[in-house]
Amino acid sequence: MAKTLSLKPIEKALKDILRELKKLHKQKDLTARQRKALAKDIKNVEKLIRSIPPNCYLHTPPYDFRY
Repeated sequence: MAKTLSLKPIEKALKDILRELKKLHKQKDLTARQRKALAKDIKNVEKLIRSIPPNCYLHTPPYDFRY
């Protein structure tokens, strides 16, 4: 029996996290160290989003794991 895996929910969650991090980064009461850490986190999440394979969008063929 084959199971398929969609990465769309993961991508959506990463985009939500990125949106929240960008909101936090715009706050004025942050120290320089906190801003630097948030900028690093934003870069890392953007890298993760870019690393999602392009064929997860096409569904042809979907990811297929055979047991």
